[in-house]
Amino acid sequence: MPETAKGYGAAKRMGTAILTIACSALPCLAQSHAASPTAKVAANSLPVYAQMDTSSSVVETLKKGQALALNFQIAGADGSWCNVRLPKQSATLGFVSCAGLKITWPRPIAESRAAYPAEDSTETNGNSRRKIRVKLPAPVARFLSSYQRITAQVVSQGELNGLALEKLDAAARGGSPAALDRAALGHLAAGHFQLAHSDTSDAIDQFRSAVALARDNPEIRLISLIDLAYVHLLRSEYSAALGPLDRASALAPNSAGVARLTGWAYYGLDQTGKAISEWKRAQRLQPDAQIAALLAKAERDQQAERNFHEDANGHFILRYEGGEAPELASRILNTLDADFATLQQDFQYTPTAPIGVVLYTQKTFRNVTRAPSWADGLYDGRIRVPVQGLTSVSNELAQVLMHELTHSFVRQMTDGRCPTWLNEGIAQYMEGWRSAGSAKMLVALYDEKKFIPLNRLEGPWTGFPAPIADYAYAWSLATVESIIANSGMWGIRSLFTEFRQGVSARTALGVALQLNYSDLELQTVQFLRRTYLQ
Repeated sequence: MPETAKGYGAAKRMGTAILTIACSALPCLAQSHAASPTAKVAANSLPVYAQMDTSSSVVETLKKGQALALNFQIAGADGSWCNVRLPKQSATLGFVSCAGLKITWPRPIAESRAAYPAEDSTETNGNSRRKIRVKLPAPVARFLSSYQRITAQVVSQGELNGLALEKLDAAARGGSPAALDRAALGHLAAGHFQLAHSDTSDAIDQFRSAVALARDNPEIRLISLIDLAYVHLLRSEYSAALGPLDRASALAPNSAGVARLTGWAYYGLDQTGKAISEWKRAQRLQPDAQIAALLAKAERDQQAERNFHEDANGHFILRYEGGEAPELASRILNTLDADFATLQQDFQYTPTAPIGVVLYTQKTFRNVTRAPSWADGLYDGRIRVPVQGLTSVSNELAQVLMHELTHSFVRQMTDGRCPTWLNEGIAQYMEGWRSAGSAKMLVALYDEKKFIPLNRLEGPWTGFPAPIADYAYAWSLATVESIIANSGMWGIRSLFTEFRQGVSARTALGVALQLNYSDLELQTVQFLRRTYLQ
């Protein structure tokens, strides 16, 4: 699914239409038009809660096999909630755990989130452009027992044993092939430990040491090169990944894993043709369902862009359809350059590779991206924007560009681990939106305990109906405004740092801001009252 999409027309309605109808009860905003059942109760009995909280009142208990109509789903770190009603009835019953349902349509948001493990971790935002499921290779059989024994020395009681590594390095300085192999395996084990704990910087250092020490052992060297490239790819350092992958390919020209990762690197660098070539080679060597899906997506891109023109500068690679004026493309690049400088200063970060930007007609945008109807722009590793009929950079287009470029920065700063509420909130903030028009509605829903808790907005939103998406955008923007009002951009950057370390949103809030979710929600409402409602 696309990582991020923004519906600007919907956002502009936030201060009027939503305020008019939402304050009575949020669930009424999201009723599906489907009259037929879209889910059945799978559990023996399923309580229906008044709110998305098991401590709220139980309004009804459903029996196994009972048919329901699904209004909407909210995914969170601790599971998903489904708002349901009886078929052919308009009144909502309340909220149930989605785990207790067998859902036939639409596909549950939680199930649509693809897992791309970095040592079995899960990508928060479901960005299939970035994360490729690759099982990191273990040492070959003849080194496996040595690797396991050395791992037990290097990692003890859940911590990295630096002294054990130093002893292995000291022995390797004598030049003995066996000692060099043991030291390389030690750094390999240390790198896997650091990667499992989301310390990608130290993992890179460990894998580099393993590569150097395994200079005379092609088998251990190959594993170390693949692991090194993988971590660079996790960090969106696509160019840096190609060097180790080229050396790995020389050692193992028929490795499907190397071909998959090389395709990932080229796709990240916006070199779609080379990515397709590598993924086709990987599929010939060892078919894989995820690579097949990515290959189909890349081929759709290539087909749609076969007659596109290209322009570029130091930060961006821009492609656009021949019918769009080159002058517009040039103005868009200039706008993006100015936005890049703003984000670079505010976030104190510079992306390592050029960012792909594609301009479409409206029809091509929908066909290629499969974006929801409320989306006016999308970022899935490239910034994708429909510009049909435009001859200059309108205010709305400028906002779309800043919004999607912010997503690019955030993804790279957090290794793709930023929860959606913060990702979308900061993107709106950077494009200039503020909460004056939605403050009354948000405060009223909070006071009536009909708001959606932020922990339910951590996952993807692309399955939301437009009214729920509108609310989620408004609530997220207000939350980011309150964070910046209390902690400045330092608070946002601190959260990004924690996310890059792989911690949960709940933990990140505690470390970076000394807040829990309930504190943050209350802080946001207090900010809205103080800033917009007095």
